[in-house]
Amino acid sequence: MTKKFTTTFKITTITLMRKTMMKMILLKISLPVLLKSTRRAKSQREIGNERREKEKEKQILKKLEEKKEETKLQDIKTKTLKKNHQHNKIIKKDDSIKIEVNCNNNNDKRK
Repeated sequence: MTKKFTTTFKITTITLMRKTMMKMILLKISLPVLLKSTRRAKSQREIGNERREKEKEKQILKKLEEKKEETKLQDIKTKTLKKNHQHNKIIKKDDSIKIEVNCNNNNDKRK
């Protein structure tokens, strides 16, 4: 291939062609290496992005768990307040309830 170029081109063009051919050869050798390095860089970027996304998800889950705990505590507080309030109502009702007792034959009513 280079012999054909020597007959048709001048010496300067031949040296340029040789230099470009050498560059092409070097590029052919280095392209897979470059591609591997870019793949590694991309994979490292993707790994970093995934790690950040996982950290964000963990933070969101922590916030949700905290909210659930807060709501549970509030529910427990409201339930205890309701129970205490109902208990107070029952006691008040017990105080005001009229008790009627029927004896055997006398029909006495106690109030």
